[in-house]
Amino acid sequence: MKINRIASIQPAWLLAAAALVLGTTIGLRAMSSTEHLNQSPQTSATKDMTDARAEEAFAILGEDTTEKTCTTCHPWENITTKRRTLREWGDVVINMTQRGAQGTHQQFAIVTKFLTRYYGVVDVNTAPAEEISAVLGLSARDATAIVEHRKTHGTFADAAALAKVKGIDRTRLEEQPEAVRFN
Repeated sequence: MKINRIASIQPAWLLAAAALVLGTTIGLRAMSSTEHLNQSPQTSATKDMTDARAEEAFAILGEDTTEKTCTTCHPWENITTKRRTLREWGDVVINMTQRGAQGTHQQFAIVTKFLTRYYGVVDVNTAPAEEISAVLGLSARDATAIVEHRKTHGTFADAAALAKVKGIDRTRLEEQPEAVRFN
């Protein structure tokens, strides 16, 4: 299943827009946790909107880069039929570059990040916060909360147990149940 793309955006404009949105998101996330807690509801809503736009821009950029880089050798369906961990996607991309896939370091980094985010799988009982965030698209704060809850209360038996972690974005978990493992 491919992510819907906006056909009218030209690649140069897409890259510029993605860079602008990602730069804004990085700046907003650089705020201290104290500043974040003191934000007004309107500012918080604006941040959420900016985060959503950044994710949408990355999804478009990632899909486009992955399609251009990978489908010259095999169909899209071959790429996305199996969910893989962050490490496995990294290994796949390295393997493809060694077999002659054409692209820059930056393009391969985008491909790896895109495949991990939209076609990844993570074991929430063993993965570090960074991997949970990369696969599920959770904030670093939410991913850290999951790891801390796991350390304090033990492993998660299922999605219902995971959803009990206080303060996390449960909608992210509900949107992608196939990306979460409880091994």
